[in-house]
Amino acid sequence: MALDLHRKNEFKKSKKSYDEIMKEIVTDEFPLNPLELVGELSFDDPAVLEETDKLPRSDIQEFYKDATIFITGGTGFMGKMLIEKLSRSCPHLKHIYLLIRNKKGKDVNERIDAIFEDRLFMRLKHERPKFYHKISAIAGDASLPGLGISSCDRQKLAENVNIVFHAAATIRFDEHIRTAININVLGTREIINLAKEMTNLK
Repeated sequence: MALDLHRKNEFKKSKKSYDEIMKEIVTDEFPLNPLELVGELSFDDPAVLEETDKLPRSDIQEFYKDATIFITGGTGFMGKMLIEKLSRSCPHLKHIYLLIRNKKGKDVNERIDAIFEDRLFMRLKHERPKFYHKISAIAGDASLPGLGISSCDRQKLAENVNIVFHAAATIRFDEHIRTAININVLGTREIINLAKEMTNLK
């Protein structure tokens, strides 16, 4: 997407042909930062945000005020987008729990740290540098019975969560059918069962 914006931007400003511009892009003669093309370098000042946060909130911000959220699939593209948007636009939410599994020798805490290394979180880190204090990992796996969550964590979620976003899934077209069923079908059933135990859902 950023590259497409880059192409259109340079084509409008130049009398060169499309092919000439593309050749220059490929040879790095246009070292424009892709983030600049989508306005992601125009970050707000944290001090200013503290003041604007005191202003009347939108209906959406009011809905998420003091809410505890449980998210599955937080390490994927859509999950990261959701975490970033909620943390940046709804700063008055109470907490976000992420269902994360151990993978490739990394535990859940290492994986949650890796999530925030994504450049997607550049703006959030600048505008709300303490956002990660409201986010913590729940060790588990959407493909396992009971989501692989410990009884202690399950009780914590059941007593505190107000909103659930289920984004964990396998989207590989060549996935083994048993794996796809475990994650996409049975995993969803496990989420529903857990949600039924949650006493404070909105």
